[in-house]
Amino acid sequence: MGEQKPEKTKKHICAGLLAHVDAGKTTLTESLLYASGTISEPGS
Repeated sequence: MGEQKPEKTKKHICAGLLAHVDAGKTTLTESLLYASGTISEPGS
């Protein structure tokens, strides 16, 4: 018999962010997480 593959329900993205100090890396990352619904509010 063939093996059953688990059903994928969520997409995972692996991304790297490299920039100079005080360039807004954390702000950008937090904004992306907030927009995707991963975090409930920015700054938490």
